[in-house]
Parts: sequence; C-alpha cells; structure tokens
Amino acid sequence: MNKDGSDASRPRSAKATRTGAAAKPGAVGQPGVATGPDAPAGRHAVAGRRMPSPKKCRALLEQYGLPAGIIDHSELVTEIAGFLAQNVAEHGSAIDVPRTVAGAFLHDIGKTPKAETDSRLQGLNHAEASARIVVWEGYPDLAPVVLRHMAGDVLDPSTAPVTLEEKIVHYADKVATRTFISLDDRFSDLCRRYPKYCPIFEQALPLVKKMEEEVLAAAGLSFQQLRQRFGYASRST
Repeated sequence: MNKDGSDASRPRSAKATRTGAAAKPGAVGQPGVATGPDAPAGRHAVAGRRMPSPKKCRALLEQYGLPAGIIDHSELVTEIAGFLAQNVAEHGSAIDVPRTVAGAFLHDIGKTPKAETDSRLQGLNHAEASARIVVWEGYPDLAPVVLRHMAGDVLDPSTAPVTLEEKIVHYADKVATRTFISLDDRFSDLCRRYPKYCPIFEQALPLVKKMEEEVLAAAGLSFQQLRQRFGYASRST
C-alpha cells in the first residue's frame, strides 16, 4: 500500500489487466501471473522454480532505490510471512515457503523512485509495478504474490489473494508497519491518515479478518501467539 493510500481504491490499470488476451513476454496477464517464455507451466508449477534469497531480495530493494523505511517494513513483513509459512508447512498444508518469503520481501519494490521516470512503470499502481519488476529480474513466479497485497484487492474476486502464499503476504503486510500491529489498529490508523479512502478500508477490514482466521488456522497459531512472537504496538492511543 502506498504511503498516500491511493492504491487502496485505484482500479487495476490497463497495462496490467487480468484479461484473457495474450500478453507480451514479461507482462502480467491472466490470472495475475507472469507470461512469456520464462513463465511456469501452470499456477501451481514448482519444478525448476528459482527464488531469490533474502540477501538477494534486500539487494534488489537497494538497487531500486527503496528508502530505509520501506526496507524496514519489508523485512518485518518477511519475518511474519516466513514464520506463518513455515508453520503452515509443518501443519501439513502445501505451501512454497521460499516463494512466500521472497514475495513478502519484494511486495513493495514497485514503490521504487524509478517508477516516476521509467515509462514501463508509469500508469501502474505500486503492486502492478512490483509484479513487473520481479518478472524483469527473472522471478515470474513471484508476480501473483506481489500483485495481490493491496487492501482494496480483497473487495474484488478477480484481484483478491487466492493461494496461501498470496494470502500470507497480504495479511503480513497488513499487520506490519515498522512494528507488529493488529488489523483493527492498522485500519483505524489508515482511516485517520487517509479519510478519503476510509470507506474502502472499512469494507476491506472484515474480509481481511476472515483471511487472518484462515491463515492462522492453517498455521495452527492464534493471534496471541503471533503477538508474543513479534511484539505488539497498539495505535489506539
């Protein structure tokens, strides 16, 4: 989510639309997955999948000029997402942990200052830009994970997270600023700062709470356990 809150209500751009039309190599097409010669055979394809390490992810954020605050946020999202994904795997659900971790680390890479000058990124919201960048960098399987993390995405079935990897990254992004925070406090804070988009946040919150229940159940965790693990910074005062 952009700091100005604009992406929460902005529709997907024409440049990254989820239509059934053929996409150019490296573009983001139906259903939000990378297409082209390096694309996987299917949405759940795993064979030969190559994921960047956390060290590589951080290097990419620095390469694209992300400010320290976004990098700090991305690292916390990664810690939360990785912990959830590992617990999901240990509880028997099929999940690609490295893909979840890499997607969490790179979900905001589209907030790069280069988006203001690179014509290939102009007109995209930051999630669409993130999806395009990970394809450029050779990680097309990450495109759906980074694409579906904005608050407003849950309001539309065509943009809502589908896989556990996507849902974990979306949820981890919502309970992380630079500190761990509850959904209620995070969305209240967003409404206070961006009142123009408060109706969207209010509509999205119940759906994100349902996602929270699903993710925590799959991980065999409670919110209290997550809070104990990462600390809790209440924004209610």
